[in-house]
Amino acid sequence: MHSSPGVKALVAILCGLMAALPESTPAGQGGEPAPAIVALAVGGAPSEPAPFRHQMVLTDRVKTGVFTGREVVNPVNREPIPVYVSDYVLMEYGTGALMAVPAHDDRDFEFAKKFSLPIRRVVEPVDEEVHEDQPFVGHAGNERVVNSGHFSGMSVAEATEAIIRWLEGEGKGRRAVSYRLRDWLVSRQRYWGAPIPMVYCDTDGLVPVPEDQLPVLLPDIADYAPKGSSPLAASEEFVNTTCPACGGAARRETDTMDTFVDSSWYFLRYCDPDNDDAPWSREVVDAWMPVDQYIGGVEHAILHLMYARFVTKALADMDLLGFQEPFANLFTQGMITHQGAKMSKSKGNVISPSTYVERYGADTARCNILFLGPPAQDADWSDSGVGGVHRFLSRVWRLAETARPPGGEPGSFDPSGLEGGALELVRKAHWAIDKVTGDIERFQFNTAIAALMELKTVWHPMGA
Repeated sequence: MHSSPGVKALVAILCGLMAALPESTPAGQGGEPAPAIVALAVGGAPSEPAPFRHQMVLTDRVKTGVFTGREVVNPVNREPIPVYVSDYVLMEYGTGALMAVPAHDDRDFEFAKKFSLPIRRVVEPVDEEVHEDQPFVGHAGNERVVNSGHFSGMSVAEATEAIIRWLEGEGKGRRAVSYRLRDWLVSRQRYWGAPIPMVYCDTDGLVPVPEDQLPVLLPDIADYAPKGSSPLAASEEFVNTTCPACGGAARRETDTMDTFVDSSWYFLRYCDPDNDDAPWSREVVDAWMPVDQYIGGVEHAILHLMYARFVTKALADMDLLGFQEPFANLFTQGMITHQGAKMSKSKGNVISPSTYVERYGADTARCNILFLGPPAQDADWSDSGVGGVHRFLSRVWRLAETARPPGGEPGSFDPSGLEGGALELVRKAHWAIDKVTGDIERFQFNTAIAALMELKTVWHPMGA
């Protein structure tokens, strides 16, 4: 599921916060009593080792579940909501119970389809068609609220504030901030990474390396391959040192830190890269930050983004920064898949761009990727579209060459005397300029390219 924080928060408000204070009632359906069927479902659920339970959420496994025989009542619209037990809901996630949003989550959509549950969309794009047979999860910045009573028709930002105010006014909810930051194991048994500046002493225990001995530098080693322990453990020159406290023999920590530790603050150093006295100057970094736009895949949004925000807030609390948030805007890009699956060497389904660059050129390869679909959604690679994109770019090139003025350079242009097809072309060009400008600002590259293709259809009969 790829979604912007604003839209995701709104969906949670619309579909979840309204059911935060439900009344529990029997469903009025026959069959076994709720405790019995729940126990049966839990007892028969698959048992995965703990390290794999989080991965279950992202797999294509068939969703299983059982109706508990009970419903909760939505306190806002008094609608009954059936309660199911399913093995894809993780006990350690939140409270272990959640409000499903099948219209806006792939896993919930699959579950709702299997059990014939209602699927009600509450957010949709203003100027983009959404297929009814799939969830709308690729959010951008131009959504409006639908199927939500008197909030319908509002933008996401407007509806978010309006719904919170209404819930608070009715005494049915309140504004709150929740965090998903989990424990972060920062040590790694590998060579590449910042050394952890700690030593082990038989007398004094775990001792930090003094500040005047920092940074601890990685040694040059010939073999980086893992052998059941950190590659640094094989370097006796690195491992063997003296204890800063007693001066006796000590051993360096051989694990290195996760590279996210570095990338959680290196954007601050970019603001002041030539500073030899400190990591950064407070005055300089406060002038440049925050970063205007953060772009990354979903794994960045739930890992690096959280860590970077945590580190920034800690540094701000230490009065080393004058701001709390490192990034002003987030855009979560989708993934290019092949035949419906994530590209992987082990699966043998990796598509190399070099093949298409050599045959069609880099412009065609890039344009085809952008034209596959909204960049916030996953898109499946297909060879069938590459040729069409190449022909489009070739025609644009020929048209541009044909339209070049005799002097070789564009001159001044006065459209006031134009009429007929020439006037239509100028109007269409201005429409395309406005459309492409707005689409690029919203990261809607596919519709920007589509607008240029539409312009080409008007231009083509006049030019070539």
